[in-house]
Amino acid sequence: SSVIMARAQRGVAPGRRGNGGGGGGYSGGNGFGKGYGKGSKGGGYKRKGDPFPFDPSRKSCSVYIGNLPWRTSDADVEDLVRPLGDVVRASIAYEPEGRSKGFATVLFRTEDQAEMAINQLNNLEF
Repeated sequence: SSVIMARAQRGVAPGRRGNGGGGGGYSGGNGFGKGYGKGSKGGGYKRKGDPFPFDPSRKSCSVYIGNLPWRTSDADVEDLVRPLGDVVRASIAYEPEGRSKGFATVLFRTEDQAEMAINQLNNLEF
């Protein structure tokens, strides 16, 4: 068994995913190369008028769960977090060769559910 660590996953605004989609990456073409596409028209996070601006003082619905045993499966994580709130997504990060990286991210429906999960999971023996 191991003692797991849980904390808020920050850096992605609610309803958004990381690295900008078809082109542009962050800030409309700057940073991280040119994103995953053509890189000239934007995509990614916008500089002005972004409907989901990142606010570091805002709570997050996403929870990072670390120090998981290598043998932990996605189903194990789902079983662990399901009683704690309405889970939108729970997934373990894997190496390219298929081995677990030892952490998972869980997206809860509300910020309050995520905060409650962090309080319940942090320092839990798993």
